Amino acid sequence: MTQTQSTLMFDVLCACLGLLPDSTEAAELLIPAYQEPEPNPRPPRSRDVIYYDLTPEALPSERTQTFSLSAYGLPETTSFEPFRLTAVCYGPHAEENARLIRAFFMLDGRGMPRSLLRQSGIYPLPDPPLPTVGYEEENSLWRKRADLSFPLRILCRKKYFSPISPIQTPPAVIISRR
Repeated sequence: MTQTQSTLMFDVLCACLGLLPDSTEAAELLIPAYQEPEPNPRPPRSRDVIYYDLTPEALPSERTQTFSLSAYGLPETTSFEPFRLTAVCYGPHAEENARLIRAFFMLDGRGMPRSLLRQSGIYPLPDPPLPTVGYEEENSLWRKRADLSFPLRILCRKKYFSPISPIQTPPAVIISRR
């Protein structure tokens, strides 16, 4: 996940939870996955934490691709690459936070999550699955956990690409029999 995508997903999750992106509460609650070093201790069980990550889907068959000519008559490829936003919520309010994110993720309008995504060329698929709630053992104690994932399609445009060949005209070959 790039820095721009991480910032965008942070802003989207803040909009879902009703938090200001520049608040300390949002910075303590929402953490990009794999940001902390491995031996770092986890937050206390009484604290709510949401780890999030944007990963590409493994199924290339779900990718849609079109070839067209741009306004200048040059070939252009447009594709919608499949990605998945995963949010893992920990803490006493893990299930409530996951359900709140799912409920508000598809809201459209100024400053709402769906419009923030669409402005960046990211399109969420409707009807995301319900969060999976469970418990995880940590130091002989159980910690509440809720997993949530959203399928997304990211618009990718590749200009000046020909699906047939980068060479528009084949070279001339002269064959002579001597």
